[in-house]
Amino acid sequence: MGDSVDEDKIEHTFIMQESGVLNKLSNLIATVPVEYTRVVGDIIKHAERCLNYEFTDMLYVTLLDHIYNLVDLWRQGIILHNKMFFELKRLYPEEMQVALWSVDLINQKLQVKVQDEEAANIVMHFITSRRSNPIDVTDVVSNTSKIHDILELVRIYNHLDLSRSSLALDRFTIHLNFLLKRLSLDQKGRQVKDIEEDFLEKIREKDILSYKTAMLIGDYLGKSLTSDELFYLSLHVRRLLDEYKENS
Repeated sequence: MGDSVDEDKIEHTFIMQESGVLNKLSNLIATVPVEYTRVVGDIIKHAERCLNYEFTDMLYVTLLDHIYNLVDLWRQGIILHNKMFFELKRLYPEEMQVALWSVDLINQKLQVKVQDEEAANIVMHFITSRRSNPIDVTDVVSNTSKIHDILELVRIYNHLDLSRSSLALDRFTIHLNFLLKRLSLDQKGRQVKDIEEDFLEKIREKDILSYKTAMLIGDYLGKSLTSDELFYLSLHVRRLLDEYKENS
């Protein structure tokens, strides 16, 4: 534990710019096998190249610690599931593609069989460690969890099987993400563009199921949705109904 760090354990040269990170990384490297540092270095280099953005230095520490613990738990037969996999896959498709590549690398280099859903955790590390425009991890977890619950609500209320991917489902998930971000603003900060009430009335008359589903989403969120928000939610729900009722 207290031994000095061997130079050959830092095969990938980590250039630390942030105060205190080098010490944390050095202490961590001293406790893990060298192959873990190689895997983390490969993942970060590949991610920066594919995603075209830089990460904070702290990602080296957090990702190395996460992967070490992940593999340790896997070898003990402990599998932790991430229910946000499909939502994050739709919200961050490019990051998810890199994260799935990372899972394959972990399995190959560390001789384990980690499940693909672990990629969701790696995506979380990516999007919260961007050097520019990082995303607060609390917001990501909260919003993604809410999206998961809303999809469950839509599925159960309308008797749909949403296990199959579709463009309608992707678009609905993305719309929910932006809706949650907009609702997080205070009432004065929200840019409300109310549509004509006549349009919403037509939805209520011609597509009561989609409208009721949109109202249920508002009830779940504990928010009084504007006619604009209800209108577009109803449209997205209708697309889901058309897609999944036809193929059920």
